[in-house]
Amino acid sequence: RASKQQVAALMEVFEFQPVPSSQLHEQLAERLGMSKKAVRNCFQNQRAKTRRTSSTSNALKREGSMSAPSSPPVS
Repeated sequence: RASKQQVAALMEVFEFQPVPSSQLHEQLAERLGMSKKAVRNCFQNQRAKTRRTSSTSNALKREGSMSAPSSPPVS
């Protein structure tokens, strides 16, 4: 399992480059003392988490806009 420092370093890179190259995976793995596979998995998991969060957020926005009309019906 990655340490808090390792995760923090990976998330710093993720903010600017959510899909790093294989070469960057290798560099990060070496610099952080992790396997390339662990680095790759951290990025994959974070991308999935980001997608889940944004789709949940979008669903809540749609649900909120559908449940309450913006103006009363005209008679």
